[in-house]
Amino acid sequence: FHCEGGDRKKLPYKDAEFDLVVACEVLAHVIADEIEGTVAELARITKGGGHLAIVTAAPFGDGAEHNFNYDYKALLEKDFEIEYDEKPCPYRHILCKRKVQ
Repeated sequence: FHCEGGDRKKLPYKDAEFDLVVACEVLAHVIADEIEGTVAELARITKGGGHLAIVTAAPFGDGAEHNFNYDYKALLEKDFEIEYDEKPCPYRHILCKRKVQ
């Protein structure tokens, strides 16, 4: 989705529309100030009992302008149960299940 002037736009989907949402090598490109809202938007479109799968790439050198070290686990635990969180080099894989509201 697109950010303009710091205002995050909602994804064009209904609340709880998907059983599975995948963010593959996306969150590392979101600026730190917008990660919490981005994850909240992914949670919004994930059904209760549905899954969110995240893959992030590991840092690839000095001066990389990517956000690799964000505490995704702490953020995700608000809305999800973490089922899998591994860091096989050079990626991190997270699979979590949306809590039923």
